[in-house]
Amino acid sequence: MKGKSLSYADAELLFEVQLVNFVDNSAAEALQNLSVDDHKNFNTILKAAQAEHLAGNHLFTKDEISGAISK
Repeated sequence: MKGKSLSYADAELLFEVQLVNFVDNSAAEALQNLSVDDHKNFNTILKAAQAEHLAGNHLFTKDEISGAISK
């Protein structure tokens, strides 16, 4: 194209975007709006959930999959 210049002023670009991950922060945002009493209840529930999580992980590492799933 020697001697000619190309103009892309009227060109249209099309992009395809693929969403590969999504994080829902609504629970974290809701936590910030809890009252002091609700925070205390949350911390109690969180500790219990963490204990169940650890127990489930322990069972999983021992290949006790059905026990881990029930946690």
